[in-house]
Amino acid sequence: MFFCASLPDSTARRIAFERNFFSRDSFKIIDAVDGRSWTEEDADRFCAHELTQLRASLRRQGKKWASPAAIACALTHRDLLLRRAEAIDAILCEDDATFHPDFIEAWSRQSNRQVLREIEGVTLLYHLSRGPVVVEKAPVAKIGPFKAYRVKSNNVLSAVAYYASPDAAAGIRRVQTPLVTSSDNWHQFKQLGAFKDLYIMHPAPVTL
Repeated sequence: MFFCASLPDSTARRIAFERNFFSRDSFKIIDAVDGRSWTEEDADRFCAHELTQLRASLRRQGKKWASPAAIACALTHRDLLLRRAEAIDAILCEDDATFHPDFIEAWSRQSNRQVLREIEGVTLLYHLSRGPVVVEKAPVAKIGPFKAYRVKSNNVLSAVAYYASPDAAAGIRRVQTPLVTSSDNWHQFKQLGAFKDLYIMHPAPVTL
């Protein structure tokens, strides 16, 4: 199953996302937490003390990665997406993800879903980075033409589309209650013991 978080009024994005699939049984669109009208105090209610302090510091610097909308996004992943991944093998994504059809076909097979579950951790189907990404030379898993590599550097982010094993999903929800960071701070989640390892897929099965 593919679970997609989308703001309730993002009609065009939802239509575009649905075009990824031949069957509506393959995916479910979930109304994301909408923080666009929140004050800073509204957002702080969900944050650990350290994150509240960091948000105040970032505002003074004019930086917005921990804005109220970003806090709403983190809540969406924690409470609406990762909660589902605790129970079943699921691809979690945002509504600007476009999937390669070969990946959708491959994910429909239980044997391929089991492959990612067995390597544990979190596998990013799309990622951004601050500089070159260092991975292990040999892939740890293969799903159709897509291979998963363990990440060795600390500069990978993005929550556009990813797989979290049930244990990893539960671990992220644990360390993110209350919120300690953004939805895609994978290396901090790993440092806090949410999961064992982070992986990226190459070639990437998702584009924006």
